[in-house]
Amino acid sequence: MLYKLEKEQYARAAHLFVQNSHHLFCAGVLSGKYDGQLFVDDVENPTTALTIKPSSWWYFGGDAHNDGFNEALRDALVERSEIGKDVGALLIAPESPEWIPVIHYLVEGRQGIATGRRLYIADGDHFHSDYVLADGFSLHFIDDSLEEKVAGDLPGDVQDVLQMRADTKNPDEMAFGFVAVYEQKCVAQAYVDCIVETRGEIGLYTDGSFRKQGLATAVSAATIEYALAHGITAVHWDCAFSNLSSNRVAQKLGLRRVLEHTQYLIVFDGLGHQLNVAWTALDEGQFDKTMAVCTEIMQGEKESKYTYFLAGAASAGLGNEDAAFGYLETAVSLGWDDLVELENQPTLQPLQQQPQWQRVVAHIQKNKVAI
Repeated sequence: MLYKLEKEQYARAAHLFVQNSHHLFCAGVLSGKYDGQLFVDDVENPTTALTIKPSSWWYFGGDAHNDGFNEALRDALVERSEIGKDVGALLIAPESPEWIPVIHYLVEGRQGIATGRRLYIADGDHFHSDYVLADGFSLHFIDDSLEEKVAGDLPGDVQDVLQMRADTKNPDEMAFGFVAVYEQKCVAQAYVDCIVETRGEIGLYTDGSFRKQGLATAVSAATIEYALAHGITAVHWDCAFSNLSSNRVAQKLGLRRVLEHTQYLIVFDGLGHQLNVAWTALDEGQFDKTMAVCTEIMQGEKESKYTYFLAGAASAGLGNEDAAFGYLETAVSLGWDDLVELENQPTLQPLQQQPQWQRVVAHIQKNKVAI
């Protein structure tokens, strides 16, 4: 009871994804603009469906109580057939809460990791582009001239935007965006790279060493302003509850909050799944849960530098500074070298005034040189 539709048949199942219409990748696959797959329980009259966007984005629609469909899907993942080939993780958006038990059922021993998210929308009535760009920074549209302004390789997502624009006669219908440049380095970028009819979804990133300088606001404002002036009527801004900075920028720009939804993650690798459970709990302030997962990993056979970093961050959140430094020192002894993550983890920031902090930083710098 699991059938793959051809593109010309997609319209038969589109009505099953009404609630997921705000997911533009899902809408883009159903419209035929973006590559993907659509599986249903019945080719002629589908009542249950799954849309897959490459890179492991899964969207469920229709009847969640279709045992035959759900069992066939689970079997396909176990057998690593076409639907499960080369899949390392699943990012799942259910059409309704009724799908949650199915998500937990898909992979044996893997509960879907829930992340609460908010969708904001910028349109003609809900957006203002006030921002101040600090001295030394400049904004640039993402086009071929960037290669003359930036030394070294451009960030991967910026290169992706350039490629998408190069492959079409109407580049603004595929992707666009802006970057912030400092001393010939691309330090922040915002881009719209998923566009369905007149809606587009924005993504953004700021180099960890340049955060808290208003760059996310600047590049996002420039990108949204360009979008609304070039045929886009609504820019979607989707971010996790725990991403406080992204929520603040969306609110600062005057975007309208339209809904809250939940995304689920399943990682096939056992250790990887546990680490993601711990990360999610840390982001949500559930420090006891993070410690419980980390302790379980430590008691197992696999030792991970990420485990000890997470334990250190959780211990700091619980107010145990000595334990936090102990775990962090173990993490760096195992090769932890992410200074940006260390310095930007909220629970660890109160520790930065302690003398032990510089020892951890110095060890990380040695790790980076060793690489």
